[in-house]
Amino acid sequence: LDRLIAGGWAEARLQTGKFRFVPGVRIDGDTLSDEVTLDPRLNARWQLGSDERLRLAVGQYSQFARSEWLSPVAGTPDLPAMVSRQAAFGFDYAIAQRLELELDAYAKQLSGMVDLTPGEAPRGGVEGFAYGAEVQLRYRLLGVFFASLGVSAGRSEREGVAYDYDQPYGVNLIGSWSFAPTWNVGLRYRVAAGLPYTPIVDGTYNATADSYQPVYGGENSARLPAYQKIDAHIQKDWKFRTWNLALYTELWLVPPGSNAMYVVYNYDYDDSAQVTGPVFIPLLGARGEFGAGKEE
Repeated sequence: LDRLIAGGWAEARLQTGKFRFVPGVRIDGDTLSDEVTLDPRLNARWQLGSDERLRLAVGQYSQFARSEWLSPVAGTPDLPAMVSRQAAFGFDYAIAQRLELELDAYAKQLSGMVDLTPGEAPRGGVEGFAYGAEVQLRYRLLGVFFASLGVSAGRSEREGVAYDYDQPYGVNLIGSWSFAPTWNVGLRYRVAAGLPYTPIVDGTYNATADSYQPVYGGENSARLPAYQKIDAHIQKDWKFRTWNLALYTELWLVPPGSNAMYVVYNYDYDDSAQVTGPVFIPLLGARGEFGAGKEE
């Protein structure tokens, strides 16, 4: 074998009254990098009351570099394992098993990350962090109605620069209503900050190649417009003796100006435009479930 990665883990489960602790550790070894990682972890839960609960999780997570990154020809053979040290805190609250509130906050400290620049060998030692919080509010009326509102905020950076998937905010609203025994309608609205990108701010003429070369601005210093999407769903169900059938249609609407995918430039980089996705997509589908029909 060119490479063998093996690992094992152990954990203990301890319950003391309203407290529950799950300490654990994971160990992994890699024959290609000759590296061994040891990752301690802990999960804890405190049941404050019948409807309130606190959650805590801390730990370390490691990942070995990919084989092609360690290649002595085109890679960097001494890349260390990437390490993420994480902590998360949560609070759950329920009222009459219908209204649920969930609060979550997290933080990650990243080390040994790998930078992949086209035409260059992988560069290790990249530091970064991420943190954020999310609030989820859910209401359910069993078998009839469900609604959910989620709001998130966060930040993710690598070496002081916004990460490619950094998303400062996001809002997600969902509603589902079974207005008849075999009919269901649903609606979802989502809005989120656009992803960051590195803009081209100018172009310089190269007489030898008779072409313009781009002049880049700050790394990930620009951002695409905020993304919005509305999904509408309606479904009709049939239950037969040995199987179920569902027919549904969905309508996806992305408002104009909210569907930018990436930026393109003209030949000398003095003008740009955003490439956008479709605004409206209708879908029609069917789903069958065998062995899930009416009970005798």
